[in-house]
Amino acid sequence: MKKCNTLAFIAFMFLILIGKSGLASAQDLISITIICDMRDTTDLQSYDPSVMYLTGHWTPPTEPGKGDWTFFTMDSIAPNIFRYTFEYELGFFAGNEADDPDLLADCPGWYFAPTDDWSTAENVPAPCNVAWDIQRIFVINPDDPDTIVAFKYGVCEPEPLNDLGLPEYSGIDEVQNQNLLIYPNPSNGMLYVDCSFFQSKTQIELMDISGRVVKKIENAAGTVAIDITGMPSSIYLVRVSDGSSSVLRKIVLR
Repeated sequence: MKKCNTLAFIAFMFLILIGKSGLASAQDLISITIICDMRDTTDLQSYDPSVMYLTGHWTPPTEPGKGDWTFFTMDSIAPNIFRYTFEYELGFFAGNEADDPDLLADCPGWYFAPTDDWSTAENVPAPCNVAWDIQRIFVINPDDPDTIVAFKYGVCEPEPLNDLGLPEYSGIDEVQNQNLLIYPNPSNGMLYVDCSFFQSKTQIELMDISGRVVKKIENAAGTVAIDITGMPSSIYLVRVSDGSSSVLRKIVLR
C-alpha cells in the first residue's frame, strides 16, 4: 500500500511539473498581429490587389542567429486592408549582428510584399529601413503579450488603429496602448512619441534597462520629438502616462 501511495504521489508531482512547464512556455509566447493598409497605395497596380504577404525572422531558424523567411499569406479583413496573426516565442530570434549590427536579439527584420518573392519586397523609407538599410525591424515587447500594430504599405511610422475605420479597433479606451506611436524604432537619436490618443496632457519618461529615469518630459501633447543623441546605444523603456493610465514600450537606440 505504501508503495502504491508513493507511486501515486510521484505521478501527481510529475503532472504538476508538466503543467508548470507548459504554463512557463505559454507565458513566453507573444501574440503578434500585423496589419497592412493598402488604401493609399498606387504603385502596385500590376499586382493582384486582393493578396498581400508578410515575411521576416518569424519562423524557426535553420542555424543559430538566422531564420527562414517564409512568406505568409495575409487575411483580407476589409477592402485593401490585410491582417496576419502569429505567435512569437521570446528569444526565438537570437539576433544576427554578424550580418547587420541592428539585428539584435528579439528584433527581427521583416517586410510586406505583393507576391511571395523577395524581389517584390516593399520599398521601406528612411528612417525605418534599418535591417540591411532596406527592411523594417520589429522590436518585440515582452510586456505586451498581445501586440497589434498597423502600417500603411511603404510608410515608415505605424498607423493608429482608429484610422483603419474598423469597428473592432474603433474604441480609443480599448486600444489606447496600441494607438501610442513611438518611432522610429530602432532609433539613431531622434525619437517621436505621438500622445494624441491620450485624453489629457501626459508625462513621458525614458528609462534605461535598470529602470533609472534618464529623461522626463512633462505636460506633453500631440507628437513630441525627443533628442536622445549621444546617449549610449542600448535598449530603453519609454513610459507615457496621463495620471489615470500608462503605456510602457521598449525601444532600441543604435
